[in-house]
Amino acid sequence: MNWGSWHEFLNMGGYGRYVWGAYGVVAIAVAIEIAGLRARLARARRSSIGGRARRNAASAP
Repeated sequence: MNWGSWHEFLNMGGYGRYVWGAYGVVAIAVAIEIAGLRARLARARRSSIGGRARRNAASAP
C-alpha cells in the first residue's frame, strides 16, 4: 500500500484504531511477561544463594 501522509498511514484506511490498539496490547503483554521472567529469575537466584548458605552453615563444625 502507498500512503500519502503519516496521518493516512496511522489511520490505516479507518482501521488504525484496531491495528495500533492490537500492537499496544501485544507490547503491554510482552512487557508484563519480561517483568515476570525477571522477577522469577531474581527469586530463583535468591533461593539458590540462600540454599547454598544454609547448606554451608549446616555442614560447618
